[in-house]
Amino acid sequence: MKKRNLNLIIGFVLTGIVILLAIIGNFWTPYDPLGMSLELKNIPPGGQCH
Repeated sequence: MKKRNLNLIIGFVLTGIVILLAIIGNFWTPYDPLGMSLELKNIPPGGQCH
């Protein structure tokens, strides 16, 4: 019985960590996901940006 409870606690902790990281990732992004210029999306690196 004690082994089953330990596995349950470990599962809840790992699931909680994953959910917490997903929530933090929504607010802690370095760039605005909607701020991308669609016209300049496919230019090569070092290409001319008009």
